[in-house]
Amino acid sequence: MPSNCLDIVVYNPSTGIYKHVEVADLASPMTSNTFGLGFDAANDDYKVVRIIHDSLNHINKMDVMVYSLKMNSWRQAKNSRTIVSFPYHQGKEVSVIDNHLLHWIIETTPSQLEIACFDICNEIWTEDIVWPYSLVIGSRLKPQLGVLDGCLYVIFKIPSENKLDIWVMKEYGVNESWMKLFEISNQCLELPVNIIYDSPWRLKLLCYTNKSKDEISIWDDGLSSLIWFDLKNNNVKSIKMIRGFKLPRLITSVYLCNGSLVNIPGGRPLQINKGFRFSLKEVFRIASRKFTKGCWLP
Repeated sequence: MPSNCLDIVVYNPSTGIYKHVEVADLASPMTSNTFGLGFDAANDDYKVVRIIHDSLNHINKMDVMVYSLKMNSWRQAKNSRTIVSFPYHQGKEVSVIDNHLLHWIIETTPSQLEIACFDICNEIWTEDIVWPYSLVIGSRLKPQLGVLDGCLYVIFKIPSENKLDIWVMKEYGVNESWMKLFEISNQCLELPVNIIYDSPWRLKLLCYTNKSKDEISIWDDGLSSLIWFDLKNNNVKSIKMIRGFKLPRLITSVYLCNGSLVNIPGGRPLQINKGFRFSLKEVFRIASRKFTKGCWLP
C-alpha cells in the first residue's frame, strides 16, 4: 500500500464477514484520523465516519468524511467544527447512542473540553452535550466518555478529594437527567498503583451484571483487569487479572459486542482455523498495516 494511504477493516464477529476499506489521500503524515461506525436507519445503511484534523499545520478545523457501505463510496460531510485537538487521554474513542449519534470529547479552546455529537443520518454536527451541572471540564480532570446500558456516562477525577466521579445521562439530551452513579477511590480499589493520580481514562464501564442493576463490571486498561463493583455498598466485590493471552501489545481494551447477522455489502469471510470459529490471526494480519484502525459492527 502507498505510504499516504490508510486502511480500515469493518468486521462482524457474529458471521466472520469483514470488508477492507481503503482510505487514500492523507494530507500529511501528521494528519490525525479518528473513526466511528454507526447505522443510518433512514437509509438502511452502515456508515464509517472519518474525522480529519491537521495537527501539523495547526488548522483548528475538523473535516468529516462519511463512507457508505451500501454505496461503497466516500463523501464529505456538510459542516465542519473548530477544534484545538482531541485529548490524548481520551484515545479518540467513539461513544455511540441509538446507533447513529456518535460522540467524542474534543478540546475547543486550550484546556476546555466539550462533548461533540455527529449525526450520521443527517451527516452533520449537532449541539454539544452539556456536562453534568454545566461544569466547565478542563483537561486536568481528564474525563472519560462512554456508553453504559444505552446511556452516555462520563468519568472524571476530583483532585481535591482523591476520587473519581461517575455520572450517567439517564435521558439522552436532557441536561437535568445527569445523575451521579457512584464514586470510586484508590483506597476502595486497593490497587498497587494510584489510579486516581494516573487518570480515569484507564477505566471503562462495561455493563450491569444483574437485573437489579446494583452491580457493574469495569475494565481497567492499566492492569488488564476486570473489576466487579457493588453499587449498593459502593465497594469492589472482586478483581480478576487477565493474563496469558498472546495478543498484540496494541490491544489494550475490551469491548462488548451485540450479536448480529447483518450482511456487510462486499464483505468476505475470514479463514476458519481448526479449534476456532474464526481466525483472529487473519484479523490481526489485516489490522497490522500502518495507520490501521478496526471498526466493529454494533
